[in-house]
Amino acid sequence: MLALAGTVIGFGAFGYAIVKLTEKDWKQALMYGAGGAAVLTLVGWKLREVFNAPSTPHNYMKRADVEKILDESAGKIVGVTFIKKDGSERTLVGRIGKRYTPVTGASSFHGKAARRGRGHFTIYDMQKGAFRLINMASVIGIRAEGTSHTA
Repeated sequence: MLALAGTVIGFGAFGYAIVKLTEKDWKQALMYGAGGAAVLTLVGWKLREVFNAPSTPHNYMKRADVEKILDESAGKIVGVTFIKKDGSERTLVGRIGKRYTPVTGASSFHGKAARRGRGHFTIYDMQKGAFRLINMASVIGIRAEGTSHTA
């Protein structure tokens, strides 16, 4: 309830700042605009997202490079930083080469060649204790055998 009240107050202050701008009262506009921003920040609004500020673009690694580095590190622990489907960044710490067995009765759609054909690499996530598929097109960095690889 407090967050809702803060949101109303914060956006109300922004609205009043716009009114003051149209009246060319710069001092009052600045004061209400800053106050509105402070209130919205206090209640958890991420103002950069509200105003659709452009996000920093990512430099993705080439798929062939990702595949080569991960294949060469079979059996060793690697760290792979990639962008998830929801747009968030994640670093997965895992092993390549641990035997992955698809669900019993699975079609050839689940095989290694099929996954690779779709651009996915299977890796055992040591933090979650389960296998994960990484989209090789969204990898931005790999740490393997003491070496960092980036685009």
